[in-house]
Amino acid sequence: VNEHGEISGAVSGGCVEGAVVEVAEQVLGGAEPRLLQFGIADEEAWDVGLPCGGEIEVYVERYEPWMLRRLSVRPGLTCLWQVRGRSDLGFVEWMRLDLEYVDRLSLALDLEILARTIPAVLSARGAY
Repeated sequence: VNEHGEISGAVSGGCVEGAVVEVAEQVLGGAEPRLLQFGIADEEAWDVGLPCGGEIEVYVERYEPWMLRRLSVRPGLTCLWQVRGRSDLGFVEWMRLDLEYVDRLSLALDLEILARTIPAVLSARGAY
């Protein structure tokens, strides 16, 4: 949800989107960021993008204006965050890595990231 109250992204499935949008509107209005947790039954899993039931977490945090520049490029298959720490990094560091990518955008950088992605995924470092 952007500052104009428009949905600008998606959370998989209708059974959680209402709650996420409601909290996102509160965060945009000045509320503190929140971690939302949802239990998904096996019967609902496919509708929310999961292969089977379980729990999903959605962290709702307001984008600061400097973070929006990361949206100026199309998302790819992988990224600097994937090869430099993944979930071991905080949200702000993730945004900074995305901006580094925007600033250094090149075929050479894309090839470097692609080459480093497979070892990063296989090592499972930062994968939670």
